[in-house]
Amino acid sequence: MWNVGRGGFSQGLGDPEAIKLGTSYQKDEGEGEFLQKYERRLKDAELMEALEGVFDARTLSYVSDLLRRGVISRFVTNISEGKEARVYLAESGTDLVVVKIYFTGSSDYYKTMPLYMQGDPRFSRIRKSRREIVETWARKEYANLALAFGSGIHVPRPWAVRGNVLVMDLLGDESGPAPRLKDVKLSGQQWKETYRALISDLELLVTKAGLVHADLSEYNVLYWKQNPYMIDFGQAVLTSHPHAEEFLRRDLSNMTSFFAKKGIGLKEASEEELVRKWLALSP
Repeated sequence: MWNVGRGGFSQGLGDPEAIKLGTSYQKDEGEGEFLQKYERRLKDAELMEALEGVFDARTLSYVSDLLRRGVISRFVTNISEGKEARVYLAESGTDLVVVKIYFTGSSDYYKTMPLYMQGDPRFSRIRKSRREIVETWARKEYANLALAFGSGIHVPRPWAVRGNVLVMDLLGDESGPAPRLKDVKLSGQQWKETYRALISDLELLVTKAGLVHADLSEYNVLYWKQNPYMIDFGQAVLTSHPHAEEFLRRDLSNMTSFFAKKGIGLKEASEEELVRKWLALSP
């Protein structure tokens, strides 16, 4: 179940005056309009209170832009927080979406990001500032998700990216988010089907999308509607990356090790054979 407090957060952050509780209104304003605006300002202040303690002014301006453009209608609640980002549940019209906001100043995780961007022609001009690296990382995750989704792979569909703010499909529904693969309880047959589906998607990721996830494990695969969905694509690299083979070998090893504990293993070929075969077919 979602843990939603105080009715969620409201749209309106795009209006700078709406976030100041001390703002005065013109004297000729009607009482009804005044009350509506005051109620909106209270909700906007709630949103600001939740975000201001974590994110800087530029990040808030990106959130404001997404609200103003209608990409996000309303923030609902915080889903999770990791070393690199905080993830929110939000509404976009009648849809539920995920808003992933990368931290730009509170962690040193960004220092490893250039390793996963080297040699990538899509992001060849990267400044050395922390913010520029993090914002490039967010754009990279959007681009990687778009490539994977367009290749028919089970991943969240990306909606938009603005600075260090990424919006994508929610894997889950009104009752809560989809569970991680490590947390689901499946029958033996379901585990076999899940394994086959994941290996098939991994093959498509390499041979059709031209990507290697580079950090795949049971912790960043979600199980939704009887299918495994890979998430967290910021570090995913093109198959032309100098470490693509190493990363793919690690991804495949992580997955086969996890499924081996469920009594399931590779039958058609060894891990090494699959790595060589898939990379040879990559675009």
